[in-house]
Amino acid sequence: MLGYNYKIASRTANRFVISGCNITCRGFAKEKAFQAGKPGTFLMINDVIHTIKKAVHGKRGMHGAFVKLTLKNNSTNSIFEKSCNSDELVEVVELSKITASFSWEDTSTGELVFMNPKTFEEVRILRSEVDRPDLLLEGMDVTVNMHGDNVLGIVLPTIADYKIVNLNQEHMRLVFRL
Repeated sequence: MLGYNYKIASRTANRFVISGCNITCRGFAKEKAFQAGKPGTFLMINDVIHTIKKAVHGKRGMHGAFVKLTLKNNSTNSIFEKSCNSDELVEVVELSKITASFSWEDTSTGELVFMNPKTFEEVRILRSEVDRPDLLLEGMDVTVNMHGDNVLGIVLPTIADYKIVNLNQEHMRLVFRL
């Protein structure tokens, strides 16, 4: 976090000019908490990558707006809440996104195996790190979020074709199969 209350005059790739001072940002983009506070965004807090799970925007009477974030620590999987002023700067992790297709599940290691169709490399992700692994189908194209060599998660497609094979009347739960 920056300890300054100045406005950003200009911004280049990884540098900010704040009223005549040059500040290097360690390769992370700095954005206001109000703009960056969206679920699925990755933030760097105390040199650890966190994922925003929930964001609530609000305003306190005559005071400035605030953002209440529910964050998941990606290294320990712990979840906690953090409140920020809307104009407070946060470090947003710049991700590289690759498209990969789901190949198979390795039940011995508990990993899901994806293949990059351009390089034919395998990307392995623990099943416990994927939000909805039951919705994955063989051959489904997903977006893999990476930071360096670390896989941070996957994004499922917004539209997929499923066939309803069972409808549980007690809990009104749909069971999908392709």
